[in-house]
Amino acid sequence: MSQGNNPFGIKIKILRCSEELAWYANKIGQEVDMVGMDENYYWSRDDSGAKNGVRKQDAEIIKKER
Repeated sequence: MSQGNNPFGIKIKILRCSEELAWYANKIGQEVDMVGMDENYYWSRDDSGAKNGVRKQDAEIIKKER
């Protein structure tokens, strides 16, 4: 299966938004592709295609594509 812009084949689910002005504030309950992660953030792509972080406390990994 092609993973396109999701090289890890992993999605995260936005559970909450701890900063009301964060790019994902209107995406609570939605699944987004994860393109990386570090100590504090899952990295995804915002609506413009730019790489942007989601605080780990605000999301969870939900599935891995094979």
